[in-house]
Amino acid sequence: MLVDDDALVEALTAGKLGGAGLDCFVIEPLPTTSRLLEAPNLLLSPHVAGQDHESAAGAGSLACECLARLYRGEEPPPGCLINPTIWPGWKW
Repeated sequence: MLVDDDALVEALTAGKLGGAGLDCFVIEPLPTTSRLLEAPNLLLSPHVAGQDHESAAGAGSLACECLARLYRGEEPPPGCLINPTIWPGWKW
């Protein structure tokens, strides 16, 4: 869904919209100067708001595994690095 931030703030402030919820933003992370932070009846959450306990545990385990491998000088598991081109120059 695409949202015009300014139009959303105006609609909420004017009472034309009873409420809204967003979990992603045009600029990530949401800047502290964003007008969205002042809008009434607006719920803002991280994009992982629907993540379950198993997914969170799996992500934590993968992060720990990646760090342990990097510490030992081993290559990280596939998909662990968002930008794998940094791997050849990695140093603690």
